[in-house]
Amino acid sequence: MGRLPRLRAVARAVAGDHAEADELVRLTAEAARARAELHPAEPLPDVWLVRFLTKAWMGRSHGHRLGPLQAGREAVAAGRSGAAQVRREVVRLPDDERLALALVLVGGLSYREAADVLELPLSALTGRLARARATLAAALDLQEDAA
Repeated sequence: MGRLPRLRAVARAVAGDHAEADELVRLTAEAARARAELHPAEPLPDVWLVRFLTKAWMGRSHGHRLGPLQAGREAVAAGRSGAAQVRREVVRLPDDERLALALVLVGGLSYREAADVLELPLSALTGRLARARATLAAALDLQEDAA
């Protein structure tokens, strides 16, 4: 499965925890195999895989998931490096904004593809991305650097 690295990257970005991300990828791979067995002649589009992964994550996020809290602790423990600070702030974003950011920046999806995965109008996706960027810019004091 050549798409596995991309799925792992998206899963790690949204879950914030390697074990949780690996579990999401495993669930997605199992679902892809089951779908391929039912419809062997139909190709499995990337958007379907990412959509399944995000829905699995959202379903788990209302249950026992602790990934963002664990990732936040790891980022804080990693020190004050720029990367650790960015990870810490991304983990603090609301789930919907973090997911939109992960699909576009980590997953490499276009805005249209990400909106399709999340089953949102394009304007709703761009709104989530704008809020995430503004929150990150404020948290990282990027407004002063831009001036």
